[in-house]
Amino acid sequence: MQYFKGNTHCHSNNSDGELSPAEVGMYYKAIGYDFLAITDHFHLTEPDEYSQPSEIVPVVGAEFGGIRLADTVGLWVNCAHERLSCEAFHDECPVGDVYQKNIDNILNAGGVPILCHPFWHWTFDYEKIKAVTGWKHFELCNASPDCNAMPIPGYAPAEEMWDKLLSNGQRVFGVASDDAHKYTAPYTPTKALGGRGFIMLKSDGLGSAALRKAFEAGQFYSSTGAELKEYFLTENSIRVAVNITKDEEVCSFEFFGFNGELLQHSIGSEAEYNFRGDELYIRIRIATTTGHWLWTQPVFLDDLTAQMSWING
Repeated sequence: MQYFKGNTHCHSNNSDGELSPAEVGMYYKAIGYDFLAITDHFHLTEPDEYSQPSEIVPVVGAEFGGIRLADTVGLWVNCAHERLSCEAFHDECPVGDVYQKNIDNILNAGGVPILCHPFWHWTFDYEKIKAVTGWKHFELCNASPDCNAMPIPGYAPAEEMWDKLLSNGQRVFGVASDDAHKYTAPYTPTKALGGRGFIMLKSDGLGSAALRKAFEAGQFYSSTGAELKEYFLTENSIRVAVNITKDEEVCSFEFFGFNGELLQHSIGSEAEYNFRGDELYIRIRIATTTGHWLWTQPVFLDDLTAQMSWING
């Protein structure tokens, strides 16, 4: 198996993006991506529209729940637009019910739902999201500037929600995407630019079935720019190292467990954590002095053998 780089959420001018699907595909191919989902609003952008000119591997998707699906790797769910569409009847149409309806529709159509930008306009919290069933993936980091996804000192709402879900027994995976709408200069900090968030998916190949299998199993890590040089799991420990892009770069490694407990914190270019045995799960957050974040998926202590097979494979 090997890692492939991809984005699960961006837009073309088939909805509110800046460029055509073909231009979006070529943009991501040029910056080193292997696969891409163009997830236009209320519109299914066909894979041939962006895979043919760019030769990037397409993932079928859309940012809305009620449209056609065929041979999909994923259809990404957006609660916020649908909440706004029924805002006048909010008492009769709670956001959780809207989310659940669309997740059910996606599953019935054979798709894989991702809960998109839960903190855009602070739409969701743990109490709302824990009642929604049938999903395993959510946007831990939507790198669009208005999605409130980045940790700040003393406050990381997406990760706090994730830890509550994991500690409640829900085995869910955190996805990073860029939710790009803009791809050309001039660049400003407030633009939703392509390339700011992605996943590194470990798969047997770039075929649709292989990508889907790996994604559903959580065989990926999420990042805004950092990439792993080493990731190794044993029955007793987990070891990671970052691919340093500058000699002067320094990384912060934080290991979290049950109820979000900070188990270990170290500074450098690599780190290793030895299991105590009572953590339930361990997830790693890495920050770099070059301004990037990286999150691994939780390693569950009761299922180490299965996870070693893909992490070390």
